[in-house]
Amino acid sequence: MTEILLKVIGLSAVIAIPTQSVLLGLNAGRPYLNELLSGWKILIKYAVTMFIIIPLVAVIFNFVFQDYRSLWIAVLIISIAPASPGMVKNILKLSGNYNISIAWMIFTIIFSIILIPFILLILENLFNINIDLGIDDVVLRMAILFLIPMGLGFLISKYLNKNKSILKEIISVVSKTAMLVLVICMLIIAVPLIIKNGIVPILLITAFILTALVISHFISLPERSWGPILPYSIVLRLPAPAIVLSQINNTMGKHLVVIITYTIMGILLMAIYNKIFCGKIITNQT
Repeated sequence: MTEILLKVIGLSAVIAIPTQSVLLGLNAGRPYLNELLSGWKILIKYAVTMFIIIPLVAVIFNFVFQDYRSLWIAVLIISIAPASPGMVKNILKLSGNYNISIAWMIFTIIFSIILIPFILLILENLFNINIDLGIDDVVLRMAILFLIPMGLGFLISKYLNKNKSILKEIISVVSKTAMLVLVICMLIIAVPLIIKNGIVPILLITAFILTALVISHFISLPERSWGPILPYSIVLRLPAPAIVLSQINNTMGKHLVVIITYTIMGILLMAIYNKIFCGKIITNQT
């Protein structure tokens, strides 16, 4: 049963994620990198927060809670992952800067690909473990799942603008169906394991996410015009790099539960964060 579910998960992911990326490209029309680079001071501050400060927080948690080393290895890998498309969708719903959020997500994907090898080398020395970096696989899958489909969306938006609406409807149905199957199968596998592991790992992951959220919230406060891009990016990470590395190193059994728990708790905490803070941000902007 588990093997069948894993195959379904793999097939659903191959359909759901690229189609979601195509839709992002279609909706955006272009990558807006010039707009992002024009705010280079904010860009540097956000990049340092997301890819240096937050991973350091994961390292600190590892030293404080040393009995859960396997958990913190997975969390650290997640903490160097790029922002997920969910961040862009939330920024759009909150009337934030959608163009900047698209450009920022593309930037985090590229920056993460560059940064992952260095972080994993540090991880090897820090935890005294051997990790197959699998950079070729990570780069290839990130390109196939995100960058190339999003680029295709940009091209369709530019050259097939008349048919864009019809294509968006078709791709949206396919993407939502595949994503629903993906989520259901992952929950069927993960929920029993999460229950079996007990409450402590859930509390530790939640504590880490809360800490990262507080840090990102206060760092991003001066940039209200961008919307809550940094908090959403730091909490709603792209799980693909962590999943790929777990597959390569045959640690999926240990790390999938952490990845899914992190994703679920991140979504729940951002829903609460949205209720408390984002309404005020949007009101102030208008």
